[in-house]
Amino acid sequence: MSSFRSASFVLLLATLLTSCSSSEESVFERLRADYAGDTLRQAAVSFLEKYADSHAGISYQLIDSNGGNAEHVNPLDFSTDTAYLEFLQFHQYHFEKRPLREDREKLTEAFLRENIDLAFDAWRAPWSRAVPFADFCRYILPYRNADEALSDWRKEFKEKYFASITDSVANPKSKIEVALYLMRRLKEEVAYGQKLRSFYPYFLTPEQCRQMHFLECRQLAHYGTLALRACGVPCAMIETHWRFTDIAHTSILIPQLEGDTAAFRLSVYDELQVMGTPKDSMASWRTWRYSYETNPELAAMKHSLPGFSSFYSPVTRIDETPIFSTTHSFSMPVPDSLQAQSYLFLCRMESGKWFGIREGLVSGDSVTFRNATIRQWYRMGYFNGDDVTTFGSTFTLTGDGRVQYYDCSGDTVFFKLVYSCPEEETRTHLSITTQYWGSDNCWHSLNGDAVLWGYNETSGEYKEFDESMRGRFKPVFHLLKVWLPRWTVFYDETMPRPLGFICQDAETGEGYLMQF
Repeated sequence: MSSFRSASFVLLLATLLTSCSSSEESVFERLRADYAGDTLRQAAVSFLEKYADSHAGISYQLIDSNGGNAEHVNPLDFSTDTAYLEFLQFHQYHFEKRPLREDREKLTEAFLRENIDLAFDAWRAPWSRAVPFADFCRYILPYRNADEALSDWRKEFKEKYFASITDSVANPKSKIEVALYLMRRLKEEVAYGQKLRSFYPYFLTPEQCRQMHFLECRQLAHYGTLALRACGVPCAMIETHWRFTDIAHTSILIPQLEGDTAAFRLSVYDELQVMGTPKDSMASWRTWRYSYETNPELAAMKHSLPGFSSFYSPVTRIDETPIFSTTHSFSMPVPDSLQAQSYLFLCRMESGKWFGIREGLVSGDSVTFRNATIRQWYRMGYFNGDDVTTFGSTFTLTGDGRVQYYDCSGDTVFFKLVYSCPEEETRTHLSITTQYWGSDNCWHSLNGDAVLWGYNETSGEYKEFDESMRGRFKPVFHLLKVWLPRWTVFYDETMPRPLGFICQDAETGEGYLMQF
């Protein structure tokens, strides 16, 4: 009897120890154990484990003025997104923001298992079967797209559309044809509109997207990216710029994978363009932002530097990718006072503030930056609490990998600035305030009087405009003539970041803008 009790005690103790041990295991460790023998699924779990360490979500709830749920409001009851917005504002409807929660705190084994299994099922489709595993992890597997609240979007979109693809697409082996088919279907659920862009926060769940119905390009790309991934189409949401401008536009990237001839860009659902060609309406020689991959250097810093997560959260890559841009690795000297820093940043200005977008490892008296994009305006900086402190001169990286500094101390050159205007413009003079970066590494206001110019469509002639010319000439722009130092970095307050720098034309002697 005593031996039985002893054996029972040992069995009970072993059970308790096993229970305690398993309770301390992470959901990722348990999933890897459950997927024993399936090396690809185990690798997918490891990918998502790193992904979860870099992502977080914020939930939002549309509520009325009394704090009640306002989901009963149907946007399709309104003729336009403007009317819908006026209704929401009049009744004081708004989105209530909930606290941000790290994914590691809330991911469940059931949620991850369903996401992985559904993603692998979609990967077996004819149009995605040839996608390499690394690209599957990057462009199909992730369980979220940005900082939206977690939801069962993958199951939802797959149940809606997956089965109908083979019956509706002429060549189901073409992921491009499948993507276009899905875009057409998604337009039945949501519509493009800009009036609500300042009302809802980024990013919403698919259910909330349908609730708002009218979405601008960024939210449309977000919605479309989730739908395409759920059906096995590899894609990502990317920020681009209209050609020769800094006007941001968000599109869906269909990446160039093994065996593909090009990458494609889907814009506002039904516009498909081959990226990098002259016909692409976006500035394809520029760089592209992405937020679907962990930045390992920033992730390491997040755990080692106090206050870091409040400045870079989530620690996904938000730097510039070399999809269609040349990159170089280069080294720069480090001041004696900063040689104790582990990392320094390449910093880039946007909306008047410097952000560290690429980190470099400090070694002795130099710092090395890897794969930096050319033709960007940089300044070096270091992490300081919740902010980045910049120092030294500004510079860019030239096409051959050289560092070009902008000290703005050269001779002044004659420069013309053009501001477009509507045809009905009546002001012959316009007070203009712009900004330029001085030799003291600060912004300086540039004030001037811009003169109205008109254009004759018949003769192709431009002239300074006055009202006696109306009919023969139509107003087209205000022209500001200024003298600026050569190599001046120029900034317009209507743009989110500096436009470029002033060069001098060797033949005319006039200044012209070389864009970043």
